[in-house]
Amino acid sequence: MTMRQLTTIVTLLTSLACCGIPDDLDSFILEDTNRYNDRIGDWKANREKWLGDPILITRELFRSDDPERKTIINLESKAIDRATVTLTQEGLSDDSVDGEKRIIEFQKGNGFWTIKQIRLGFKCWKSRGHTNYSGDPCS
Repeated sequence: MTMRQLTTIVTLLTSLACCGIPDDLDSFILEDTNRYNDRIGDWKANREKWLGDPILITRELFRSDDPERKTIINLESKAIDRATVTLTQEGLSDDSVDGEKRIIEFQKGNGFWTIKQIRLGFKCWKSRGHTNYSGDPCS
């Protein structure tokens, strides 16, 4: 093996190790949106002012009192009547699941946002299964 080949292999392995395995978005499971939309409807009846922002809705729906939990909310895309928000929560108090990632698709109608679809993936603790986000269960 030449030095050039060895350098190429080491570079490839290093990039794989540092970047990890990509999320398996196609395997994410669909989560029932009814209970979330019911809560949004209750907030609408109470005239909550923050209902005009999908990020604030997401924050309220998935609020956690656990100070150890890391939560990241990203607005992936937004149009006048559609928005996609990604919610990632890590450091869960579960013996096999380290994190959950939700891809939440909002649609605006009748002046307020509702959830059209939620795709949910899990990240396992090391030695408990996959360490990327996937719809596959952890062990």
